[in-house]
Amino acid sequence: MVDLSDQRLTVYNSDQEVVRVIPVSTGKASTPTPILNSKIYTTYRSTTVYERT
Repeated sequence: MVDLSDQRLTVYNSDQEVVRVIPVSTGKASTPTPILNSKIYTTYRSTTVYERT
């Protein structure tokens, strides 16, 4: 859940326990952040891709 007033994203697990709180940057009054409800069902571990030279 993103709290627009505190500029924080709170991540919950399937048991609704807080897993992580992350600072975020959201829209200005002239370009507001859309309000929506979504869920993430699958995540993938981050990887770094290197270009061969």
